[in-house]
Amino acid sequence: MFDPFFTTKEPGKGTGLGHSVVHGIITQCNGPIAVESRPSEGPSFRIMLPAVSAKSKTDTAISSPGGKSGGSETVLIVEDEAAVRAIASYSLQKIGYRVLTASDADEALRIAESVGGQVNLLATDVVLPDRSGRDLAVELLSRFPGLRVLFLSGYTDDEVLKYGIEQSAVAFLQKPYTPEMLAQKIRGVLDAKGPDE
Repeated sequence: MFDPFFTTKEPGKGTGLGHSVVHGIITQCNGPIAVESRPSEGPSFRIMLPAVSAKSKTDTAISSPGGKSGGSETVLIVEDEAAVRAIASYSLQKIGYRVLTASDADEALRIAESVGGQVNLLATDVVLPDRSGRDLAVELLSRFPGLRVLFLSGYTDDEVLKYGIEQSAVAFLQKPYTPEMLAQKIRGVLDAKGPDE
């Protein structure tokens, strides 16, 4: 159940990465996660985290390799897996970002328009329910040319190429990723100089 890409959903309806990401985060916190399932009752998840009496020494702001932690920019996360979207949003908000979330491209377009294009970075899954992340990025960039884009995907290189994304040519982060990896990649993309800068 926690293996990346194991899913009982139909093709195009999800990747099975939600459980894998949750398992990774719980494990990083030194806690176990147990699952029980009975016919006609569905699964029951039990998560146990170690108790702490004081602020942990490791509970510090996530920082990029350059040392800058977090940011105050606005990030639009487009991810159809609710668990992955929630964890990404929470971890980025915790380090100062303003985070907007969408489950598909149409919702993302509506959100970007509603805030007048005041989005600094689009972090989008390559494969979305209604269109590709690349198509979404192209449309948003045509409306808001200063937008930075980070593509996210759990698919292999060959699958990603089918959607017009060449990993070596764009900002790309492979799933599953940790909150630290996401924060570092986002900070790097925001800090990178564009061709006109």
